[in-house]
Amino acid sequence: MPIEKDRYGRTVGELYVQNKKESVIPLNLEMVRAGYAWHYERYSANCPSGEQFALAQKLAQEEKLGIWKGKPTAPWDWRKRNK
Repeated sequence: MPIEKDRYGRTVGELYVQNKKESVIPLNLEMVRAGYAWHYERYSANCPSGEQFALAQKLAQEEKLGIWKGKPTAPWDWRKRNK
């Protein structure tokens, strides 16, 4: 479900997939919860699941899942330092 465009014209949205049991899974939310994606707060304000993304990341951090096993650098901070 498209939400908006970022400053580069890319679509920001929520992604859903249907599993074998015919239920719909919010894929990007599951990725954040598992520690495999970063919650980008700047674009989540308009997302229906925005608050859930923040909570999912907090839980992943507390449980040291995925990228949170170490001390990751936010992608936007990495890009600033590596121009």
